[in-house]
Amino acid sequence: MIDYDSEPKQVQIHCTDKDKWFEAEIINHNKKHIVMTILEGQVRLSFRLLKKKGLNEIYVANQEGYEFVYQSAV
Repeated sequence: MIDYDSEPKQVQIHCTDKDKWFEAEIINHNKKHIVMTILEGQVRLSFRLLKKKGLNEIYVANQEGYEFVYQSAV
């Protein structure tokens, strides 16, 4: 996994169960996994690559019964 030397990247993730958006920080990543934190670092989420569609990549994580989705453009 790659660690960021500078400020972590801020992204938006979607909780599909509550239909709510969260701001998250990408802590590290590789081609198939991304680790993020939400709620000021209180919750750590491990995303796995679910699907690649063209230039878009869709990642999914599950935490305490909730599903989170992140879509990135390569």
